[in-house]
Amino acid sequence: HLTVELFRHPALSTWYLEPPHDAFRERRWLRAGLTEEAFLQALEDIPAELFPETVWEGIARRLHAVAEWFLLAGENELALLTVTAADAVRRVPFKQNPFAQMLVARGLALTFQRLQQARDRWDE
Repeated sequence: HLTVELFRHPALSTWYLEPPHDAFRERRWLRAGLTEEAFLQALEDIPAELFPETVWEGIARRLHAVAEWFLLAGENELALLTVTAADAVRRVPFKQNPFAQMLVARGLALTFQRLQQARDRWDE
């Protein structure tokens, strides 16, 4: 899928959105075991309200800046795909937007990784 290609491009490889810190929610994730199944359930359960419209507006602006960079680099197809992704994050609800979902999944994976590291240190 083209969204995956864009998301894996080095220009966007470090982009992510973590859910805001919530000790109650994170305790629940720890109790679930931080497994892949728990991760997928957590991703499904994240409410769209955690990422307000202003977040997506900022992402869209940054995507447009990346699209300009792609144009300057002669990557016209990637530029078009990036502009399309920017427009989509503004108008397509988070739960139906593959690019937004990938950003949040990457951020959630980082959260799970930090929780696992903290739990490992606690267990030592």
